[in-house]
Amino acid sequence: MRECHILLAEPFTPCDFFSKNLIEVFNLEVIDTSKLFRFEIQTKSVMGKEALSYIEKGKLVPNKLTIELFKKQIASTNVNFLIEGFPKTNEQYDLLKNYFIDSKISINRIWYLKLNNVNYSVEKMYNESINYNKKHGITKDSIKDKIVKYIDNIDTIVKHMKMNSKLITIEIDREKKV
Repeated sequence: MRECHILLAEPFTPCDFFSKNLIEVFNLEVIDTSKLFRFEIQTKSVMGKEALSYIEKGKLVPNKLTIELFKKQIASTNVNFLIEGFPKTNEQYDLLKNYFIDSKISINRIWYLKLNNVNYSVEKMYNESINYNKKHGITKDSIKDKIVKYIDNIDTIVKHMKMNSKLITIEIDREKKV
């Protein structure tokens, strides 16, 4: 039976560092949602064209299409794997979990990188694009609202996953250096 690890991360957690370690320790292949979409769009596949039609309209790619992309990628390999950046909703998690059950793939662990200092993310995100943000009237408060909403959504998913799988939460403290 193949195994899957899932990595969920809040903004500005050391996701890349953690991912590299999981890959090495558990001998995993990475399935990254954004890379899957980019590849399908660049190769102008049927699924890529369909995904692009939603993205160009500023809409989310439907769960069914996203799951189909995962199925295609997972079916192309026989190794254990790590999923990064997905699922982002309870519905996506349930669809993915049901696919795993049908495909005899077990979820080994769900890794959740939780940042304890939201203000760190706000400062980092604001300062990375400070000129753009000022020009377009984007404030630290509006960025904080978006981050808090994202974190609340992730927390909802994590609670849902916790009922069904092996969840490991890693809390990360970062402070702004003055």
